[in-house]
Amino acid sequence: MEAEETVNENEADSLYAVYLQMMNHVSPGMPVVSTPSHLLTYIRRACLPFLQASATFFHFLTNVTPPGALMTDAVGGQFDVLCQYLGLPMSLSALFS
Repeated sequence: MEAEETVNENEADSLYAVYLQMMNHVSPGMPVVSTPSHLLTYIRRACLPFLQASATFFHFLTNVTPPGALMTDAVGGQFDVLCQYLGLPMSLSALFS
């Protein structure tokens, strides 16, 4: 069973504001994601394949053993664990700053 992801509402709200501005400029008539928390969850899940591949590369490049939490099939908390392992901020809004 997949673990539930925790959503930081402030982060979700700030990302949603940027998303709405971008959508307004890029595709004014296109449907948008309904809520900030759905957008944050969508972005985090969309980033997982890239982060997983990056972690694999990082492991073979540095020989640093990945955390045990990455060895399971559960996807729920992988984003935070992968970011921590790769030395990235766990907040998406920090990446945009």
